[in-house]
Amino acid sequence: MRNPSWSIPLLIVCLGESVDAGTVHRRGGMPDIQGTIIAMDDAGISIRSNGSGVKLILWDQVRDIIPDQPDPSIESRLEIAEDLWRARSRIARGDLALAEPLLERLFERYRGKSNETALIVAEGLLRCRLDRGANLIAVIPFLEIARLHRKNIGTDRYAQLEIIYDQKMSLCPLLAPIWIDREGSQRLIRDLEAYDSGEDEVIDALVILFRQAALPAEQRQMDKTTSQLPRHPGIDFLRRLLETSSPESEKRQAARLRLNREIDDLPDWAESWIRYQIGLSLLAEDDEDQHQLGLVNLAHLPSRYSTTNPYLAGLALAGMIETLESRGNLQAAASLRAELERRFPGHPGLSKPIGEENKTMNDKEGV
Repeated sequence: MRNPSWSIPLLIVCLGESVDAGTVHRRGGMPDIQGTIIAMDDAGISIRSNGSGVKLILWDQVRDIIPDQPDPSIESRLEIAEDLWRARSRIARGDLALAEPLLERLFERYRGKSNETALIVAEGLLRCRLDRGANLIAVIPFLEIARLHRKNIGTDRYAQLEIIYDQKMSLCPLLAPIWIDREGSQRLIRDLEAYDSGEDEVIDALVILFRQAALPAEQRQMDKTTSQLPRHPGIDFLRRLLETSSPESEKRQAARLRLNREIDDLPDWAESWIRYQIGLSLLAEDDEDQHQLGLVNLAHLPSRYSTTNPYLAGLALAGMIETLESRGNLQAAASLRAELERRFPGHPGLSKPIGEENKTMNDKEGV
């Protein structure tokens, strides 16, 4: 006959172990993890398993949770985990248009947070918006990425994809502060004014310079707003770029000369930004030779950067078209427009025919 004096304590121990042990089922063929769930928050699940200490499992790796204690938040957190996994999987297979709506919702929750999951969300959204040329609304996700990287938060989730953040420069190679949508630029200015950098002086400086870039050139006040900015490679680079569009010819020339001297010391991607800005700057001068040199600088982009920076390459073509149309060289402009439509379908430069205002003015004057 079984002795009840030891069977009851044994039953209690067994039940205690089953109640205290939680299980996290992971995705991607990774093994389940069992142990005591220490915490569940926006970053992920912290679980202490036997012999391996406390491990943080990010939400994009979580398929299901069997809790060791009742938790009413599990259902909503599993929805986040599902959306993040689906979004990341879609990006990996190139379905960025399907990933973007999921990441937009997640970004509202994770914006301002400081953990790896927040970085996964922000970088995913940035990739989606850059992919469709929505550069104006890519700025805030970019700033979040820069803020998180400067806190030494990183992730390997997009390691197999093209790098979109330059650590040294604190800039995104595909996100030059160059836009042609005036209404969208005004919205960006309002978004930047409300952006919280977390008291990071470099991020604050990026906000100031991106806001300046969103203003029409004649409204920029570079001397007043940038004289006290911190010394930083990316900040110095952006400041000189903006100075190429100064209302003062001497400042434009000095900025162009300095950028040309430094071009070999900057990352390869920076040359596309420089060529574009110098091209527009030269077109603002009065000298015909400088105009021709400006067109040559713009021509570098569609010939060399159409694959690595299609947004900027398309804008360069649009700028060349506008210049040629304003000079009456309609045949060459039409040829370039056909090239823009063929090589960069759906580009923002095609949304409004470049040079349309000049043509309308000429028609009114009977030209």
